[in-house]
Amino acid sequence: RFQDTFDEDEEEEERELDREMVYENDEWVLRLPIAAVFHKFIVGSRARNKQKLEMDSGARILVPHREEQQDCIWLRARQKNQIYSCKAQIELLCEKEEAKLEYTHFLSIPLAYDARFRQRVDEFRENVVLQHFDGIDASIFMPSRRMHFTMCMLKLHSHAQVEEMKEALRDIAAQISATADFGRPLAAAMKGLHIMGDDPSDVGVVFTTDRSTALQNRMNSLSDLIFELLRARGLVSQQNLVAQ
Repeated sequence: RFQDTFDEDEEEEERELDREMVYENDEWVLRLPIAAVFHKFIVGSRARNKQKLEMDSGARILVPHREEQQDCIWLRARQKNQIYSCKAQIELLCEKEEAKLEYTHFLSIPLAYDARFRQRVDEFRENVVLQHFDGIDASIFMPSRRMHFTMCMLKLHSHAQVEEMKEALRDIAAQISATADFGRPLAAAMKGLHIMGDDPSDVGVVFTTDRSTALQNRMNSLSDLIFELLRARGLVSQQNLVAQ
């Protein structure tokens, strides 16, 4: 039964792809949405990756010129199964190479609603600056109005991914507002300083946090809901979340 179900799911996916293909010049053509930042990985050094993908699948890969910055590529083949094969290999390659890409956005919860909190942050900044530590001045501190709790970092390298994220946030807002915890205040007691990274002599970010179990449990529950929706839309991978 499992194999039958798997085959049915696979056939359904193929039927959906069929509707996206066009037939021209004795070939099937599929426009495949792929962020332009991944094109260099598909082509590879001296076009070796592209040549291997084409040889293994039997499909041809058309990549836009770098100057065009189109978030797609085209696959052409005599047989549809060659396009399916090439698409699957390209998606695996992109998933593998994603770790090399820079983060572009982050998802966060603002903390600066409370005037007392902003005042305490400003007082901390002034106290540190007045002690005249080497290399420390007011410019390295984030403005108190921008203080936030980071949920996760994101790699949104195309306009389509940004629009998909906006739609995902609307879904997330609807689901969170329907939970029992939505109307309960969320209190955090910030304490201590921590560095982002392992080398104290080379630090780009210093942050504080709340280590209480109660807050961690509530934030973990919220994070699980958010991450499940983002994974379902292909906006984050489990591998990337674990790495963070």
